[in-house]
Amino acid sequence: MTGNYGYLPVQVKTDVVRLETADDVQASLPLGGLGIAGKIGGEFSKGTTLDIALAMVGKRRTTWNDVSKDDLEGSCEGASHYVRAILVGAFAMKTGSRAKAAAAVEIFGAGTSGQSSSSKDVATTDGKLSACESATGEENKPPSGCGAILRLELEPIAKESSGKKPAAKPAAKEEPTAKAEAVEGCPPGFVFSGGACKKGGADRPHACAPTDASDCEKQCAKGDAASCDRHGSLILGGKAGPPDTAKAQAAFSKACSAGYANACGNLGVSHLSGKDRDPKKAMAAFEKGCAMGSARACDSAGFMALSGLAGPKDAARALKMYVKGCEGGDFGACTNAGFLYAGGGGAGVQRDDQKALQYASRACFGGNATACGNAGYKVELGQSVAANPKMALTLYERACRLDPGQCFRAGLLLSIGATGVPKNEAKSKAMLEKACQVGTGTETVACVVSGGKPSSSGLEHTVKTMKPQCDTKEGRACTFLGMAEYGLGKKGPAAGHLKDACGYKDPLGCELAKKLK
Repeated sequence: MTGNYGYLPVQVKTDVVRLETADDVQASLPLGGLGIAGKIGGEFSKGTTLDIALAMVGKRRTTWNDVSKDDLEGSCEGASHYVRAILVGAFAMKTGSRAKAAAAVEIFGAGTSGQSSSSKDVATTDGKLSACESATGEENKPPSGCGAILRLELEPIAKESSGKKPAAKPAAKEEPTAKAEAVEGCPPGFVFSGGACKKGGADRPHACAPTDASDCEKQCAKGDAASCDRHGSLILGGKAGPPDTAKAQAAFSKACSAGYANACGNLGVSHLSGKDRDPKKAMAAFEKGCAMGSARACDSAGFMALSGLAGPKDAARALKMYVKGCEGGDFGACTNAGFLYAGGGGAGVQRDDQKALQYASRACFGGNATACGNAGYKVELGQSVAANPKMALTLYERACRLDPGQCFRAGLLLSIGATGVPKNEAKSKAMLEKACQVGTGTETVACVVSGGKPSSSGLEHTVKTMKPQCDTKEGRACTFLGMAEYGLGKKGPAAGHLKDACGYKDPLGCELAKKLK
């Protein structure tokens, strides 16, 4: 797998996790739990606990998702999971007593002192609470002394690719939707309660199964934030009775107030629903969720800023939110950040081809077909990297496999040929026709070249999207703009923009300027 882990800072959050049995220790601390449980031994039955203080300061996350065996590189035989995310900060643990609840600062103090009254006591720490508390929430890496691994989020590796992956829509095209998260990963027979996997526990508040509306409502009433978020999502989606925006908002608000970041994002979505739609409240909820660590909320905040739904359009503010979302692992946010850096932000964002390629590539790693295409044309035209049409074709073909509508990019390159890419009219025609059949956006330009019937709304969308980029002298954007105008019957402007594209050194624009006369 190619790629890296971005870093999304969060508002510093401290918590105390209490483990009361050897089974709970082994389930929650798989790497060292067996040894710790063995050391404490029968003391658990006498009221001894293992108290763990956590100070989370950020998340490292990859954009990769839906990974299959075909995506792996090197010697990975026997690999069953990959690390999707790493929660970082500082932690301290010590033995305690059920009769007394210890505060985080007390546990950190005990962990650093190294004092122990019994050979069965546990006292250890990694990182400093003071270092975490110095974080501002704007860092691009954890503060020194606050980068310990607190939790890993694992995802299974599939034997075969599931095929088409969800592609992010172009920036400011569609409003956000509510979505629940389920990342606890507890072993069978355990529930996630109080920040840890605990055996049994039907009588204690715990995270419900995301599709169990009855239990989600019950656990939300008991105070479990994840269950409130899931219950709200089920309500808003009509899977817990008729959709009820007010009821969903109450559940989301309860979870958001309890520090559950995903719920803040969903609260924002709920404020864009129903008759009491309030974009300003939605924006406030998205920004709060972003600050608390929800990459999806960051992406939604970017959408709101770019679309101007909660105030004046602000491409620079949108870019900041999209970058945060991308660093937090949301490949849709990566796509949108790349789009703005490529010229989609107009005068509000300074064009940066290198960053555009960087963000588009990260989104492509996650299986985003649109991003694969965006990265491909930068490689094809040599923007910020050495021109490599053959590599570009590889990216275009990957985009085509993920989304048939994206086949138009490979089809266009094959229609003219390039260094390392022989011209192939038959294959080009097949790809363009495939894209034309399903395309509803920029991909409708395939119909213009292949002789199909393009969607006028798709062509109009292309004009609206590509005009700002063409104004920044982006050759390929001018080519697509000219093709869309030609399809709309505006042959004069089309000829002008295709001529511009050729002048900006896009060979596709030069070739189409001859063909579409």
